[in-house]
Amino acid sequence: QGERRGALVHRCFEKVRSRLDSARARVVEVDRELAELRPLCADLDCQVEDAERQHLHEQGELEKLRRTAGGLRAELAQLRQVCAVVEAPPEEGPALYTATEGGDGRAGER
Repeated sequence: QGERRGALVHRCFEKVRSRLDSARARVVEVDRELAELRPLCADLDCQVEDAERQHLHEQGELEKLRRTAGGLRAELAQLRQVCAVVEAPPEEGPALYTATEGGDGRAGER
């Protein structure tokens, strides 16, 4: 009975050793894969940071353009008001000058 028990213990140790060897091999494989992926991950981190910086820059430029467009709209509205006043027919009232005054159309020179 002692031999059977010894053989059973020996088989258990062999299974444990086999599993341990498999686990160690898997750890080595995962470490190798991790070593390959680290530079790629670092490169992707740099690309993400660059993209974020570019995005912030573009957002700033877009905000500048929005402010400029708002200013141009306000200026356009003012110019339209001026055009409406300039293009409006003259109101009835005393003429500032006439062609007969001074002969050259300038008022106030006699």
